[in-house]
Amino acid sequence: MIILAIIAISMQKKMKPLGSLSLTGALEVIFSFRDLRAISLLDKLNKAEDSVEEELLLEELHNTPSRLAIGGLLERARSPRLATRLEAVRALEKLETLSGDAEQALIDDIKNNPFTTAYISARILGNQGCAAAVPLLRELALSGDYMLAGEAIIALAKMKDETFRPEIEKIILNTQNPRLKIMGAEALGLYRNSGSITVLLDILRGEKGRSYLGDEITLAIAAILENQKKFYKILARYTADNSLAATLAMDEAESAHEFINSALNKKKKVSAGNVSVLNSQVEKFQNAVSSYIKENNGAELSRLILEIPDEYCRGASVVKPVFSEAVLDDDLSVHNCLRLLIVHWTAHVLRLWAAKA
Repeated sequence: MIILAIIAISMQKKMKPLGSLSLTGALEVIFSFRDLRAISLLDKLNKAEDSVEEELLLEELHNTPSRLAIGGLLERARSPRLATRLEAVRALEKLETLSGDAEQALIDDIKNNPFTTAYISARILGNQGCAAAVPLLRELALSGDYMLAGEAIIALAKMKDETFRPEIEKIILNTQNPRLKIMGAEALGLYRNSGSITVLLDILRGEKGRSYLGDEITLAIAAILENQKKFYKILARYTADNSLAATLAMDEAESAHEFINSALNKKKKVSAGNVSVLNSQVEKFQNAVSSYIKENNGAELSRLILEIPDEYCRGASVVKPVFSEAVLDDDLSVHNCLRLLIVHWTAHVLRLWAAKA
């Protein structure tokens, strides 16, 4: 044991000094393979003889996130060489938390390095909730670097900068860049503000037929409605086979009918009046979905949506009138992804009504 201790101490002398650590911190490092590997990689990084070796080591640090590597990564994040800077910033993105120095380095990067690594730094600052970066991110939302502008918009949404949300709506309405529109739609989905649905539908009206942009906008609306996860499965099936639109819509209607009947049969305290109203609504729903999907006639579905009690609908004052008009809009009826979302949302709300009645 004495011999092993001597060997261990001699090996520790060769390791890169990273400053003082508390006893608890030192013990964490000793028993953390990730931290020990990061120390070893940093030591090799300091001895790297060429840029290729440096890039490979930085990539390894990206795959071995450790707070002990921050100092070495920050040094490379300021490198004049793009490849080195890119790998260093990507490695910082993997860390769970950032120091004040790391946040400042990323702020400097988004100021000084547009069109290269700035967009990654903006994304990291948003993920870390860096409030100090908000004023700068607002400015960069109008940047000519559309990737930086998009990541700045998403970062602000993640930090719930509600004051800037109307500006994001203006940006995605006015831009002709599809990628920026998609990133802006994602940002509005993160805000979860039902007032943005109108803006997203306005963008969708400008799209003709099936498009990747239409799918993204519909998913953003689903995020605002807080049922994106469930709807995504439906959209994925439709994307795989566009001929399934009517089948998927009718499946939703039939599933809602079965759920409501089952829910009402299990309840003993539901009044006969409520049972009658719900049964009537679910019967109407099946007919309304059939007319809407198969005949492109949304009149019955529009009336049904307006008849749903507000208490079962999040953002009812906005969502109900908007959707009741959307099912009658010929410019929106060409988007099956949106029609499937409206059917899915209506089925979901009818289920809530039955469950809480």
